[in-house]
Amino acid sequence: MATNPILALFVVRDLGLSAWEYGLVLGVPCLGGMLAGMLSYRLVRRWGRDRVLPSTGLVRVVWLLPLTAVPVGPATLAVILTLQFGLLFTTKLFNPTFASTRMTVTPADRISSVVGSWAATTRLVHPITTGRSASWPRSWVPAPHSQSVPDWGR
Repeated sequence: MATNPILALFVVRDLGLSAWEYGLVLGVPCLGGMLAGMLSYRLVRRWGRDRVLPSTGLVRVVWLLPLTAVPVGPATLAVILTLQFGLLFTTKLFNPTFASTRMTVTPADRISSVVGSWAATTRLVHPITTGRSASWPRSWVPAPHSQSVPDWGR
């Protein structure tokens, strides 16, 4: 969710998608999260958390990289939907596995401290990083592809 304000600017302003297409970009990939939520226990049971954690932790970051090279045109919506679906799928596989690992490793007398510290840090860092990235100068963001590609009837 940290990338949603930036994604909104990128999708609507730079790629020229309409509001309903942006709604699809936000809504349809949630199915990936729901699917991963149903599969996470089975995958951890089959492959083990020592395999699932590193692989999903790495792959969930990789889905963001191709967003900088999304083509403008008829395939724009499909590419963004695929990338966001994959991002939410792998994130939903990673987060519950990591949370349960954190609870398993933490001594019983320290669980409430760890959970409280984790929640407080997340709530503090999330708005700061989102606000900081939204205030980046425009010159730091790669030039949009929309100037060099025809409008394709939008």
